[in-house]
Amino acid sequence: MNSGENVRLIGVPADVHDDVDEGLPTRTLFEKCPGQVFRVEKVELPEGLEIALACLRIGHVLGTEPYMHTIWVEAGYLETVTRN
Repeated sequence: MNSGENVRLIGVPADVHDDVDEGLPTRTLFEKCPGQVFRVEKVELPEGLEIALACLRIGHVLGTEPYMHTIWVEAGYLETVTRN
């Protein structure tokens, strides 16, 4: 998984939940994305984690500009795709 690569979200991590108190509908956002193709914006290894995460801009799935919403996801939930 590299920045600039096109990937398809193939699953939703079981440990992703909405945080109602903080107004963060994380699981709800993830559930709208399986099967969709995204460009990996960047890949980072956050401090304290052993697995890198890909940043995906998903706003277009929600009818907004892509940069308006993002999710971070592990490579195991992504498959590389080729766009013609």
